[in-house]
Amino acid sequence: MSAAATVSGPALVEATLAADRRRTREALLNHLCDRALPDELHELVADYPVRPAKGIRPSLCLASCRAHGGRTADALPAAVAIELLHNAFLVHDDICDDARTRRGSEALHVRYGVPRALSAGNALAWAALGPLLDHAGTLAPQLALDLLAEFDHLARRTIEGQALELGWRGRDLLELGVDDYLRIVLDKTCWYTSIHPCRVGALLGSGGRADLEAIARFGFFLGAVLQIRDDVENVTDRGEAHGKEFGGDIV
Repeated sequence: MSAAATVSGPALVEATLAADRRRTREALLNHLCDRALPDELHELVADYPVRPAKGIRPSLCLASCRAHGGRTADALPAAVAIELLHNAFLVHDDICDDARTRRGSEALHVRYGVPRALSAGNALAWAALGPLLDHAGTLAPQLALDLLAEFDHLARRTIEGQALELGWRGRDLLELGVDDYLRIVLDKTCWYTSIHPCRVGALLGSGGRADLEAIARFGFFLGAVLQIRDDVENVTDRGEAHGKEFGGDIV
């Protein structure tokens, strides 16, 4: 019996998150080793993934898969791909934001310089294709195409959200309201934090039968809650406890 099966309530949530986080990290690091990257590049690519993290995205993917009748193994490659993309986005976001720390240590561009950090971010994004393509080869053709289409949509929405935010910052827009905030949260945060992981997990767990539109609505609300909490923590002592600079998001 697993540790998660011996507890209940909030403790069950924490135990399940921890178990899924551990499974994903092990599979991710094995995947990076299998890619046989040059030593210098492997060191940079593995830097963020080995640091302590919440693992929310892969955990949502695996939980959604199980909730729709699948097994953890059915969505593990997708969870690894999601986590690799997440780390790629973090590397590039830290450069765009000139963030100095990430997960309790120096940001990658601070530790190794911008050129090497950019190279590592590109390598992380490229590495995410491996588990996706391997998995797609084992699925029915339509399901494989749907899986790849979900990742294509995820990448496009997230990149567009980042571009929108940078455009606002470049024009020094200050008169932004709640709707503007939720718009940026939807594109930059929700799609790759909650909507996409839940949709992909449901897609794989149900064999393509799940109602993905309903899941998108659920994922938006969940992602907005997670982003608001993250923003609040960034101006509290708790934010520093998670390895983020105090007030960095506002700046």
